[in-house]
Amino acid sequence: MSIWQDLWASFKAVFGPVATMAALALAVWGGLYPPAATVQVSVIWIVVAVIVFATTLLSSWNMVTVARRQARAELPRTLGAFPVVGGNATLLLDRSELFGFNVLVAIYYTETVGGRAGTLERLIGVGRVSNVQQNGLIQVTVLREFEGHEERWRTILARDATPLEHIVVKPSVPYDWAEEGRIDE
Repeated sequence: MSIWQDLWASFKAVFGPVATMAALALAVWGGLYPPAATVQVSVIWIVVAVIVFATTLLSSWNMVTVARRQARAELPRTLGAFPVVGGNATLLLDRSELFGFNVLVAIYYTETVGGRAGTLERLIGVGRVSNVQQNGLIQVTVLREFEGHEERWRTILARDATPLEHIVVKPSVPYDWAEEGRIDE
């Protein structure tokens, strides 16, 4: 997206076209103001200036908030888990700019510790991005399910929504796994 497209999108998001039309209407109406009234600075022009300034300020603020939101690049939610007959499971993730085709990923399960949800992430497997669908959703093929987490994987693959909320997929793998070459299909 170009800067002009960003500006136009932000301008529309803060109702800039409506405010511009209102400012123009006030400017025209100000010209029709009775000439017998003597005013140094017409109130209409002050209102027009305030509307233009407010629209510009709101457009700028909207652009900054949208840019900050996009810069955060949050990790995608896990939308589903599907067992593959005779093979590894497949996870379906929401859209994310962080993931590309064939990227190795680490799969974590978040747990509640001390009453605080999501405070502990346990590494339960590794995988790779096997497909970035045309609609932007991401398919991850699980390459390894780590020992000691078999029951957790069974729960995840049962398609229950609750365990899916606890899965975090990160576009990286533990160094010792990559270094030793233990990630192979």
